[in-house]
Amino acid sequence: MSQQLSTPAWRAEILAAQPAGSPAPALLPPGQFPREGVWVKIEPDGGAAWFALAAKGMHGWTGLSAHPDPAKVVVVAGGRGWVLNAKGGAGAAPLPAERVWDARCSSADGVLLVCAGDTVIAFDPAGERWRLPPGRLRDPNILGWKRGIVTIIGETGHDCTDTLTLAAATGQPAEPVGGETE
Repeated sequence: MSQQLSTPAWRAEILAAQPAGSPAPALLPPGQFPREGVWVKIEPDGGAAWFALAAKGMHGWTGLSAHPDPAKVVVVAGGRGWVLNAKGGAGAAPLPAERVWDARCSSADGVLLVCAGDTVIAFDPAGERWRLPPGRLRDPNILGWKRGIVTIIGETGHDCTDTLTLAAATGQPAEPVGGETE
């Protein structure tokens, strides 16, 4: 399992195991050594690389995402998410969502979208911006994101799905935009 992501401020990589001779990791949650975890190496621009060991959740996706605050990294381990300062492990905060399936950031829109359980949550650098009402869609996924418009699909029950087209900044219904996704 290796995933890499780079921004102008940092580079991060999910590792299969702790590299030999690496320094002690930042533990997520802080102070608790997880039974099962995901190793992450983070290299801030102009700084020393450091490691984190994120406890895995019970369901969901494992991956990395940028954050609307360019100094932060989003790490998701088995559906459990963390927002980290790329310059070091101090101040790590849990992502306020469970069963994360997807997390994507658009620097143009200044929004991080997190698909989790039965909702979609949008975050900006200050925190939560909007949230799709729980139960509107089960297991939502981002289909596309172009020029401030995001298309989300999810289950509505009885083998039915629905697609929502929303303004990324507000969560309000919007008209689809043609072309490539970001």
